[in-house]
Parts: sequence; structure tokens; C-alpha cells
Amino acid sequence: MARPQKTGLDYFNVDTDIESNRKVRLLMGKFGLLGLGVWLHFHNAIYANGYYLPIDNEAIELSASYGLCEPEKLEEIVEYMLNKKIFNRDIYEKYNLLTSKEIQSRFLAIVYRRKKILINPKIWLCDFPDRNDPETGEQNLKLLKRIIYVDINGVIVNNDPFHVRTNPINDNINPINDNINPINDNINEQRRIEERRKKCIGSAVMRQTQLLKTCENQHCFHRKITCKYKLIFNEFS
Repeated sequence: MARPQKTGLDYFNVDTDIESNRKVRLLMGKFGLLGLGVWLHFHNAIYANGYYLPIDNEAIELSASYGLCEPEKLEEIVEYMLNKKIFNRDIYEKYNLLTSKEIQSRFLAIVYRRKKILINPKIWLCDFPDRNDPETGEQNLKLLKRIIYVDINGVIVNNDPFHVRTNPINDNINPINDNINPINDNINEQRRIEERRKKCIGSAVMRQTQLLKTCENQHCFHRKITCKYKLIFNEFS
């Protein structure tokens, strides 16, 4: 089976001056270090999932189980973070998801090298790069070609939203698979290995043949020299 498409991140960058961030300072002013701990906890969970996090009573209880605080206090902190626009309230109220424009921007900056970038347009808040930009247009175009629109369940809804692919990805592809046809990929890889093996064997045989020819030529040369000296010897004997 093919390896599942990776949606989350293995890391996310935190600025060294995070405590100087206005929103974080307000959060810490209200809840102290607990506020910063909750900020880090939810950002870590969001990036591990991708660029958003489903949030409900069970998610609150699970988050509280890390020993941060009681679920009621955690709900209060989440509400405060929504009020201070650390998370987007519209997305939260419509879809029960925690995300923000800043989170999505950082996510896109980290995953821009992936072969496929799965984006849900209904919850996406950032502007996409301009493919007509005179300085970065070519690089932006490469990024846009890798973006695929999916719904909340990861099902493809538009495999070429920017109309930039000359050969769009098949709609029937399961977006959780990195490889379009893993069986053919394995067969092709085996063929490449077999071709390299044959090429190596062929090269070895060719070198051996050349060596034998060289030895044979040298042997013939020595025989000719020996015969020539025998004739000379017979003439003077």
C-alpha cells in the first residue's frame, strides 16, 4: 500500500520574541503562564493536524487531561483567544475549528515543497501567491500547480483550482495517497533495478571480453616474435 499523504507538520517555528507579541502578551496578562501554555498546546495540536483543529467538548477534555487546567477554565481561555482574534471566530462558529490566517500562512510556507498540498477553500483565509508577479511569478506558479482543493473529509472537490495544470490529477485519486499508482511505481522501480543490474553485468562481460582479446593479441604477438627468431636462428645455424 502507498504511504498516506502527510497532512500535518513535524514541527512549527515559534518566534524568539513570542512573549512580545501583542496578542500573546494580552493572553498572558489575563491568564499568566497558563495562557502561554494553552497557546503553545493548541498551536502544536493544530500544526500536527495541518492548519486547523476540530474543537468540541471532547477535544477540550482531552486538552485538559494534559494537566493544563480544568475543562471549564480551558473553555474560558479559548473564548478569550477567539475574542482577541488569535483564532478566527467565523470559522469556529461555522465549522467548530480552530485556525487563523497567521497559522495558515506559516503552514503554507513550510509545506510549499510537497508534491500535493491539500487545501479546504471553505476555511482557507490566506491569499494565494500571484502567478503574474514579475519577480516570483514562476515560483508561485509551481506552488499553485501542487494545490488541490478538498472538503473537510479530504475528498477532492477541485484538482486544478487555478487552471494551471496541463495534465490535471485524476479526480478519482484518493487524496490521502502520495503515489498516484503505487503498484505501477513498484513495478517501474523493479524494472529500473533490473535494467541497472543487466547494464552492470553487460559492462563486466564487455570488460572481460576486451581483456581476453588483449591477452589473445599479446599471445599472438609473442608467437610471431618466437617464430621470427626461430627462422633467423635456422639461417645462421
